Amino acid sequence: MDEKAYDPRQIVAQFNVVTTGPARTDENMAFEMSVEKVLGSGFSVDEALGLMAATVNPDFAPPPKAAYTGYCLDDALDTRVRLSLWGYVRTPLLARTPAGNAS
Repeated sequence: MDEKAYDPRQIVAQFNVVTTGPARTDENMAFEMSVEKVLGSGFSVDEALGLMAATVNPDFAPPPKAAYTGYCLDDALDTRVRLSLWGYVRTPLLARTPAGNAS
């Protein structure tokens, strides 16, 4: 995130997808728990929907947690891991000038 100049304090929600191969299937629970610990995640459908609603509508209170991770298998990865991240970043509203009043 730092490389792309995102301010971590402005990230209101982070969604992660961790993909790995079947070689990790036997240790899947331990793997998932270690990933969730590192990313500070774990989610329910209600939590994810509530967070999305709070991101687009300030009348909704966001859930206390803001990092969510899902998992999937890809046979081609074997023991390697692919991590995809999506984030909702709070951006300042742009100051608008009334039509005809160029600044």
